[in-house]
Amino acid sequence: MPALTLQPLIENSIKHAFNPFTRHGVLRIESRRDLETGQLTVTVRDDGPGAAPATVAASPGLGIRTIGRRLALDYAGRAALRIDSQPGAGFAACVTLPATP
Repeated sequence: MPALTLQPLIENSIKHAFNPFTRHGVLRIESRRDLETGQLTVTVRDDGPGAAPATVAASPGLGIRTIGRRLALDYAGRAALRIDSQPGAGFAACVTLPATP
């Protein structure tokens, strides 16, 4: 996992899902290695308010955009960042990359 890949995703969850609210929340970090494909998937998921995909794409923030660019440069199409979010349904960011360089 490239340095500073998970940190911005975790910070985003804290900033957007938990800080604006006074309720407790759940932040889950999961990892999975697919032995058939040799891919490693790390998911950062929260149960916050979520966001529409268009809102995420139009965000002026740099964290998600920087991670996507870094994966594209470092892995030349063999890695991906996928965002799964809808309003009211939480937010998940999944990073998939080769388990071996």
